[in-house]
Amino acid sequence: MARKRGGILLMLFGTVVAIGVAWFVYQQSRQAAATARMESVEVLVAAADIPERTILGAGQLTVKRMLPGSLPSIVLARPDQAVGRMTAAPLLAGDFVLPGKLVGGDGRASLSYHVPPGQVVITLPASDILSTGAVQVGDSIDLLVTVRPPDRAAAAGTTGVKGAADVEIEIGTTQTTMQNLKILAIGNTAPPSSDAAKANGASPPPRPGSSAILTFAVERQDALILKALKDNERVKIEMVLRAAGDAAAVATDPVTLNTIVERYSFRALATPVASGSAGAKR
Repeated sequence: MARKRGGILLMLFGTVVAIGVAWFVYQQSRQAAATARMESVEVLVAAADIPERTILGAGQLTVKRMLPGSLPSIVLARPDQAVGRMTAAPLLAGDFVLPGKLVGGDGRASLSYHVPPGQVVITLPASDILSTGAVQVGDSIDLLVTVRPPDRAAAAGTTGVKGAADVEIEIGTTQTTMQNLKILAIGNTAPPSSDAAKANGASPPPRPGSSAILTFAVERQDALILKALKDNERVKIEMVLRAAGDAAAVATDPVTLNTIVERYSFRALATPVASGSAGAKR
């Protein structure tokens, strides 16, 4: 009977020990998992294969926890840092979403990624307003174009050409032309020439005269018009800055010196003769 009781006690003791060991292991594993979770960080990865030039949506991305030692130096951590941006290179499922794989993330020239489909990029020499510092990248401007009349000798050479008299002007005329042109860049748009410059975020040295050039994205037909305007010696272009958020198209009347004289009632008056001068003539 005593042996039976001893066996039962040993079995109970073994069971208690086994439970204690299991509890200890469980607690240790929980502590290890908690420690690993505290040391790990969230990273953003591609949930599926994503082609180049894709506008990222939330469903294409997922967040994973990983130890910092296994990560690149710069990696995005939240979907809001990437959603709505365009991929500059393909992403495979599970790839880290790095700033350099998104448009504009690595400082390289990526102007073509910002051009709406169907439009092209063209440059124009800036007018005086650029020197004031009032115009910045992302602003919108309107073009005021002044066209001078042709040289008389040149005009005489157009006699007999059908429609020539109908399209020419007799006096210099100014009119608002293209409106709401968004500035993509000012001056040099080339990337830094070295990896060190990229790492330091340095800007490339400007080309001579490049700071006076503005870059726009326009429809192809508008690009032809702008090309013709800036190549014509009889044309002068002035730029005016639009208010932020103002995208309304407006209609204006052409202006000449004659219309200004008429609007503001310029009148030529005889110059009065001084009394002293009249006495001297006598």
